[in-house]
Amino acid sequence: MTSLVVVVWIYGGHRMKAAARRILHTLQEAGIEVIGASSVRCWDDSGEQNYPVIHNRVHNIADWIELARSEQLDGIIHTNWGCPFSLGSPHGLFETSRYPAYFPADLSWNFQAAADTYLERFLHQFHGVSLAEMEHAEWADYTITDYYQLIPQLLPLITRNLPTAELIDAMIRFELPAARRSPLPTLLFRGAWSPDSEEVITFLKEKYRMGYSDLLAAKQNMRRVLAQLLPQEMAELFILSRFYRPELYEKQLQLLIADLQIIE
Repeated sequence: MTSLVVVVWIYGGHRMKAAARRILHTLQEAGIEVIGASSVRCWDDSGEQNYPVIHNRVHNIADWIELARSEQLDGIIHTNWGCPFSLGSPHGLFETSRYPAYFPADLSWNFQAAADTYLERFLHQFHGVSLAEMEHAEWADYTITDYYQLIPQLLPLITRNLPTAELIDAMIRFELPAARRSPLPTLLFRGAWSPDSEEVITFLKEKYRMGYSDLLAAKQNMRRVLAQLLPQEMAELFILSRFYRPELYEKQLQLLIADLQIIE
């Protein structure tokens, strides 16, 4: 006799638990076996994730762990998606999702541990960061969602799984010039809107020199790190997926500013 198990996938939302309970109860009352599904990494309104949108993932995982206990589910699948849609740009590599991937295992099997100590325990167990380094007062202000932003400053202290940490660091080094400091689409818009403004063009030249020099360094660093994790062809495809858009912006800037000094 074939048995049927229905998986309820809900990856977020303010009323996630209420919606899940309603579906779970309906199926259970019909005599259907059900399990839940959280996501370690999913779309999260971000097509090119260099690492999971951690605040969304932590809440979704914790909600499903709570539901598994309150609704007496037989299990949960903690899904991890490789791209946001078929043939789309790849999300960050699997290595960047280990932190949220191990979080549900910790919540499910390590009953004595508190979720608010997961960050320190992961850094110690997975990355070998000394507990003494995490005894300073400022650690009391870090939360479970700070992991990715902490990695660059902790890199010199990491003794285990260094390629994973270096990959996260490489992604952040890419994000800073590409999107955070001076977003490239904004620079391009200013140039297109005011092509005859000496002030704007001078500003663009300076930001171009700084931003694209940093991007070139980020690409070289990313290539070095990915060489440890992927075959060359796959590494180059991944790099292309990250630099395709900023390099399109660069070509457009070169059309706007005839004497733009090309970064080599």
